[in-house]
Amino acid sequence: MPTFDPAYYANARREIEPLLPSTIDSVLEIGGGEGNTLLWLRGSKAAAVCRGVELLREAADRAKLKGLDVRVADVEREGAPFAEQFQIVLCLDVLEHLRDP
Repeated sequence: MPTFDPAYYANARREIEPLLPSTIDSVLEIGGGEGNTLLWLRGSKAAAVCRGVELLREAADRAKLKGLDVRVADVEREGAPFAEQFQIVLCLDVLEHLRDP
């Protein structure tokens, strides 16, 4: 399991903005660290539903302190722990770490 590096897990991935629609109804971020990309999307794209799945409890706990619904799970073993569908699913810097993406 990777170790928690606060500087790495705090990044907001704003460079994806040109790839996104002007507004977003719902977004699921896999491996979103402390949730700063979700916070940015909530503010800049008016994303009403922002949820996340994070492998590291320390990062997920920091996201929860920011008011985000981020759950700790290993998506390869457990899948995403949400039943609803999402308009956007982000897997930024995640696929290359999976055993069988």
